[in-house]
Amino acid sequence: MPKRTLLDMTQSILESMDSDSVNSVSDTIEAMQVANTIRRTYFELMAELDLPHKNELINLEGLGDTSKPTHMRIPEAVQQVFWVKYDTRNSVPGDRTYTDMRYLSPDEFIQHCNARPSTDTTNYQVVAHTANSPIVVGKLQPPAFWTSFDDEYVVFDSYDSSVDSTLQSSKVMSHGAVSPTLSVTDAAVPDLPENLFPLLYAQAEATCHAYFRQTINPKAERSENRLRVRSMRNKWRESRMIDKGPNYGR
Repeated sequence: MPKRTLLDMTQSILESMDSDSVNSVSDTIEAMQVANTIRRTYFELMAELDLPHKNELINLEGLGDTSKPTHMRIPEAVQQVFWVKYDTRNSVPGDRTYTDMRYLSPDEFIQHCNARPSTDTTNYQVVAHTANSPIVVGKLQPPAFWTSFDDEYVVFDSYDSSVDSTLQSSKVMSHGAVSPTLSVTDAAVPDLPENLFPLLYAQAEATCHAYFRQTINPKAERSENRLRVRSMRNKWRESRMIDKGPNYGR
C-alpha cells in the first residue's frame, strides 16, 4: 500500500462507517474526529513499535556560555540519545577527528570529575551546574566522557580552551530518536515506512468503529492483528539487526 494522506484515510474510514463524505478533514466534526483518531493512532504506533526510521543523526546545541563551557542542550524534539562523538582535533585546518565520548552515569561522572584538584585553576575549571553543585572540568584537553543530570543538558568532562572557549555544536555528532509530528491537515502524510501504512489504517479504522459507532468491525480487527505481527518482523526495511544499548534516554 502506498503512503496515504490524512484526508485519504479519513475519507476511507468515513465511508466504511457509512458516514457523510467530505472533501476536507475540516468539513464536518466527525471528519475532524476521525482525522484526530488517525493522528493519535500514529503516535501510539510510533511509541509501541520503536521504529528505527525515527532515529537520526542530531546536533546538540552549544550554549556559548563560558561559565558552563562543557554544557550542551539536547534539542526539544529529541526523545533519546544513543551515542555522542566529538571532533577532538587541536587545530582548525586539521582533519576532523570524531572521537567516541564514553557515557557515565551521573554518579560515575561526578566521581570522575570531582576527584580533580579544584584549586588547580591552570588545568581545571569549577563549573556550577546549579548553585550548590560544582563540577571540576578540564580545560586543556578535549572531552572524553559525558552524562546528563536532567534530560535537558548534556555535560562533558573537559574542553580544550586553546581551541574553543566552549564546546561547539558544529563539532558534535550524535545519534538519537526524534519525536514524531503530524499536523491535522488534508495533505499531511504520516512519517511511516510504506509497509506500515496498512497497520496504521487498520488500527485507526477499528478504533473509529469502536468509538463513534460503538460497534466492532471484525474485518478491521482481523487486519489489525495480522498486520501487527507482520510489522514486528519488518520494522527494518533492510532486514538488519542492531545492538541496542541503554546509553541514555530523555
